[in-house]
Amino acid sequence: MTLLEVKWQAPVLLELTLQRTDHVGRAWGGVTLHTGSPLVHWAKSTNGAPLIVSEFSDAQGRAYIAVVNNSQTESDATELCIPCRIETTALIGEPGVNGRCECGGFDTA
Repeated sequence: MTLLEVKWQAPVLLELTLQRTDHVGRAWGGVTLHTGSPLVHWAKSTNGAPLIVSEFSDAQGRAYIAVVNNSQTESDATELCIPCRIETTALIGEPGVNGRCECGGFDTA
């Protein structure tokens, strides 16, 4: 038996509408492989683990991206190519790990 525990969920996720979901590296269950979109030009894992890239929007039309490692055995880092607008791009992570896009990475301030 596998037990999945969600340790933390960003409250904003409850207010979002899913727009699309693609897989990177390997696709299962009829989901398409990610070939690029206006929001996520490309995504890759640094060591080849499969990924899930999902795009969401809120009631005001703001876009959100979620990237999930789709491997139960491999941990990995992810690289994304997104249109960077410093004033509007932010990372929503575990409490205390939020940051602003500086086009050189995210800070934890």
